[in-house]
Amino acid sequence: MKNRYKKQQTDTQPWTWHEAWGITLPIPRTRDGEKLLAKGNITLKQAISWVIFTSAIYALLTTSPSLIKNPTTISPKSILILIGSSLLSGLLSPIGFMLLTGFIHGISKLFGSKGTWQNFFIVYTAFNAPIIILSGIAVIIYQVFSFKIALLAGMFLPFYWLLVICPVTIKVNYRFRWWSAFLINFFVMAVFFFSVVGLYIVFNPSILHR
Repeated sequence: MKNRYKKQQTDTQPWTWHEAWGITLPIPRTRDGEKLLAKGNITLKQAISWVIFTSAIYALLTTSPSLIKNPTTISPKSILILIGSSLLSGLLSPIGFMLLTGFIHGISKLFGSKGTWQNFFIVYTAFNAPIIILSGIAVIIYQVFSFKIALLAGMFLPFYWLLVICPVTIKVNYRFRWWSAFLINFFVMAVFFFSVVGLYIVFNPSILHR
């Protein structure tokens, strides 16, 4: 698949983040992902920068309500800690994205797909980046203003991500049907979830005795 898009990419400038995210946000479709790979000329480095940026923004949006709701705790030190932890979260986030996309890529290869990991990482990032920011906005709106619609949006987005966004990205790169893409993504998410739970129990065994 990498060669399939290569000729169409050579004479075009890389799309900016708003050009790429603009076609992935409204109604994510397989053809939009194919267009992104064929014409976007997006590099792996550019995709990694999107991961860092959106993850840092998400961390900032989801942790800042504690300061906003308690103005007395605001100080130069607390602000620096908030910004520092958000930046650290952003810088570490590519590791998680690479592990996740690498696992999905490996499973897809077992089923005979010829898609490349780099193309998958690019399209996966482009489709997920705006959802990450929207999730952070929903959290801060609900935490600060207690708008129920923000709570509903925050509950809806994870299901939208699981049922729509991720299967579409897998379909785009690996050419699977929706059900196959959904099952691959569901299996990988389940493995990651139980792995995290297992590690948490290993490092906090006392939780089992409560």
